[in-house]
Amino acid sequence: MRTGLAAAIAAPLPQIVSAQDARPTRPVTLVCPYPAGGLGDSTARTLAKGLGELWKVPVVVDNKSGATGMIGAATVAKGPGDGTLLLCMLPEALSVAKALNAPLGFEVITDLQPVALSVVSGCVLGVNAKGRFRSYQDLVDHARANPGSLNFGVQGTGSAFHLAAERWALAENIRITTVPYKGGAPALTDLLGGQLDAMFLATSLGLPYFQSKQLRPVAIASRERIEDLRDVRTLIELGLPDFEVPITLGVFAPGATPQPRVQALNKDMRQVMHETEARTWMQKNLVSTTELSDVAFRERMVREIAVFTEVAARSNIKLS
Repeated sequence: MRTGLAAAIAAPLPQIVSAQDARPTRPVTLVCPYPAGGLGDSTARTLAKGLGELWKVPVVVDNKSGATGMIGAATVAKGPGDGTLLLCMLPEALSVAKALNAPLGFEVITDLQPVALSVVSGCVLGVNAKGRFRSYQDLVDHARANPGSLNFGVQGTGSAFHLAAERWALAENIRITTVPYKGGAPALTDLLGGQLDAMFLATSLGLPYFQSKQLRPVAIASRERIEDLRDVRTLIELGLPDFEVPITLGVFAPGATPQPRVQALNKDMRQVMHETEARTWMQKNLVSTTELSDVAFRERMVREIAVFTEVAARSNIKLS
């Protein structure tokens, strides 16, 4: 009979997969579940170009929009695990879908493996510069004194922006009226026109209007201050611990993808986002990247799902 040590020595070694071996050797499709022209599409194309050059294989972006990105996500979820089919989308959309128990036809996190959190955008709480609110405290005081009177624009019912607005209201112990829009642009139009009191805006969307003094930034809804708005404090600094409104884009692989390949993909994507062309693109679009591992990305989503689930329950947000 073998001793434990002898058995361990005789046992076959685990298969080691090098980064080179884990890279795709055939053409890759990067599904982007958003229309051409937006930040999601631009992110996917920046990644596709860099990865294609690194892997020496074609990486083609397939815009498969619809159902807040879930049509494209479902396509990838049941795909092969050989690295030839990937997804670039908003992780927050997947987290919200999970929190609201949306009928997706696949399981978030297990059927889609988080690979890399490639892009992070700043977020700002903005108001009309000609309106009554001169500061963050003005906004909160008005909402507290007049429950339900604050019209807060959100991008879609049951969206990440909707849950973020309700989470903010819960944190400040106020009651707001959320007004859903089909996108950020129409909501921005109404904020500029005075039909809305406030909304969360991605930095790239709001900055031109903050600089032209048409809108006023009353708080930064990101973890850190934004370089172009250095004098504006974060919501964390204003007394809301750990509060941020995430606006990110990440890459996911099918659930069947082996872990060594996921790790190799993560490494390659982080490398691509540090290339000169990608850094120039990020600077132009007012976004940054992260160094999160695939494991840290997964853990981040698990925490986010828990937060959104609690907010949905406390605010009684359900799918229509």
